[in-house]
Amino acid sequence: RECSAFIVDDVQFLAGKERTQDEFFLVFNALADAGKQIILSSDRPASEIPELAERLRLAKDAAIEAGHAKNRFLANVSHELRTPLNAVIGFADMMLQGYVGALSNKQKEYVQDILSSAKRLLALIADILDLSKVEAGKFELREDVADVTKLVRQAAHDMRAGALQAGIKLSIGVTAEPIIMKAD
Repeated sequence: RECSAFIVDDVQFLAGKERTQDEFFLVFNALADAGKQIILSSDRPASEIPELAERLRLAKDAAIEAGHAKNRFLANVSHELRTPLNAVIGFADMMLQGYVGALSNKQKEYVQDILSSAKRLLALIADILDLSKVEAGKFELREDVADVTKLVRQAAHDMRAGALQAGIKLSIGVTAEPIIMKAD
């Protein structure tokens, strides 16, 4: 069925275009959420309009609840991941400080890899949460300087064990001098 919607301030939207009901509900909800007053016309009888309006309201309520559920999920996952990860970071740090006795050079190297990977995973979790802030329009960029050569070396170091296990020789070519850039 063909539906048309017009925003009162003479901006035409969806007029004369074939749309599914789902597409129409999404557009309608977006316009309603933006505070736009909407006039609807349809080839449906006037007696069906209240049912359509109720379906639109229910769809909007379901979308709002889905957003709240996503936020609760992200908060829960964040807590469930960060708690054990912070324990891993703490124990690895204690091992490096000698709380469990002296470590061989090879053991220190492995524990440093564990510590570095855990910290990076913690940062990735924060980045995922930042994505949800972007969706909500509450994210602010925090620019800082970064050394690209250091990042490349760290990435190669992190992939070293997997490359060795796969029989892949990993080599990088970066300058000795730092390459500095602004990044978030």
